[in-house]
Amino acid sequence: MAGFILLALGFLALLLCWIGAGLTLPFFGAEAFGLQVIGKAALGQGGTEFLQQVSQVRGGPGLWLIGAGLLMVAAATILLATAIWKAGLKPRWGGLPLALGFVVYIPQLKGAPVFQPIRIVVALVITAGCVLVALGMLKPGSRG
Repeated sequence: MAGFILLALGFLALLLCWIGAGLTLPFFGAEAFGLQVIGKAALGQGGTEFLQQVSQVRGGPGLWLIGAGLLMVAAATILLATAIWKAGLKPRWGGLPLALGFVVYIPQLKGAPVFQPIRIVVALVITAGCVLVALGMLKPGSRG
């Protein structure tokens, strides 16, 4: 019974993660490509009128999409960490850094440059979580 419950939780986490990532990608795409175009146009014009367009790209409906998407990804990583813990994979706490990183991902997205060191730490925590989960899955006899 426990196996089927963990299987369902794993699929739920996978589905939540897919939907969440899908909702975040348009926002990051708009920032990556849209802001570059706006920046080049602003340099050519020499004015500050384009700054309003930056706010429009980073706000509005896109903000709701990325917020919902990141909440789903955070929920998926929490479910994954729970499943790893309950399955007894080694290390049992291996999914916790991944979940923690995505839980604090939204608040650290503020635009101020002062948040850059925090963003780097969050990225390192998420990376460590991914590595721990991968190593736990690769180790022979990692269940205990």
